[in-house]
Amino acid sequence: MCWEAGASTLFPKISAGTSRLSSVSLRSSSSRIIEVIPETSPALVSAQWLKERFFDTSGDLISQENNIRVNGAQHHPLILLDANWQLELDFDGYEKHYKGGHIPGAVFFDLDALGSLQSGSQQDYPIPDPSQFERFVSELGVTKDTHVITYDSTNTRSAARVWFLFRLFGHDRVSVLDGGLRRWLEEGHQVCTSDCQGACQPDQSRASGSSVSPTSARPFRAVLRSSMLRNFAEMLEILETEEAQIIDCRPEACLTETDSSVVTDIDSSVMTPATTSTGHPSIGYIPGAINIPFTNFVTSEGTLKSEEELYLVFESSGVDLSVPAVVYCQEGKTSCTVALAAFMCGIRNLPIYMGSWAEWSKLAPSSLIATKKKV
Repeated sequence: MCWEAGASTLFPKISAGTSRLSSVSLRSSSSRIIEVIPETSPALVSAQWLKERFFDTSGDLISQENNIRVNGAQHHPLILLDANWQLELDFDGYEKHYKGGHIPGAVFFDLDALGSLQSGSQQDYPIPDPSQFERFVSELGVTKDTHVITYDSTNTRSAARVWFLFRLFGHDRVSVLDGGLRRWLEEGHQVCTSDCQGACQPDQSRASGSSVSPTSARPFRAVLRSSMLRNFAEMLEILETEEAQIIDCRPEACLTETDSSVVTDIDSSVMTPATTSTGHPSIGYIPGAINIPFTNFVTSEGTLKSEEELYLVFESSGVDLSVPAVVYCQEGKTSCTVALAAFMCGIRNLPIYMGSWAEWSKLAPSSLIATKKKV
């Protein structure tokens, strides 16, 4: 065994709720989201759900070579993706997070490798093209039949980005581990570290789901759902026609004139200086946008709020979920958390403005850059 025991201190139990997905419940008491059906996967799964599906009673990884049965129901093989990422220049999630401790069997998912700057693009973190995404996830061991579970250590932000990307490219068997690594540790589960004689390397032979027999696995094929994205021209049209609500999910200080340099869309609410990770100004917003900081959608324990609470977050901020909407953030990642929250409220495909503020601040005329006056 190369695993270390996780933290044993438990936070208060998450309030119970129900999923809007019609599904077969495996358990009913340990978490609000611990359901699964063979062909449609839930948006959220609990740490307990993952433990029961990924590990046997002795703590060893369960083989994911074929579809497996849980409580008599047939289910798809799993792959667990560690998606830790932070808004920092030259941030190395593999070195800083993955090697420092990850859930056994997890494969590191490098978001930066899929979001590199493109020549001529004004986007800091562009959406990859379908062939790039298809090749990238196939090399990790993902097939058409794989149920992808993704997690991070920071309020689901980067895990939600991975969830969104898989759905964007036509793969609906994808779930976010509710509460991520933090919740996993709080429930006393194990982690693997770089001290485990190389076991932390993202070796495809150890990737759960990557060892599916080539004769039985159907290859992953990326098919772009363009309706889940909005570009700069489409945002201009939305402003002109007022055909959709615009949600800005950055901290409020990003919208407000200030003499000091503060904040971008990060997990804490303050960052210096007031620029994106690639150096672009962060202060200002798209005229008419409704501000809902993405942290409003998560609890202090790092889990997504209940569906009832999520709905109230939208409603109390002035967003009508029965009316079309689009969400943006600083660079296109945090907005995926809002898309996940909307999904839990029954809005399956809330589109994101892929260029977000980083692009808008460079392309839009000054008349279309609004700021709030500092009080």
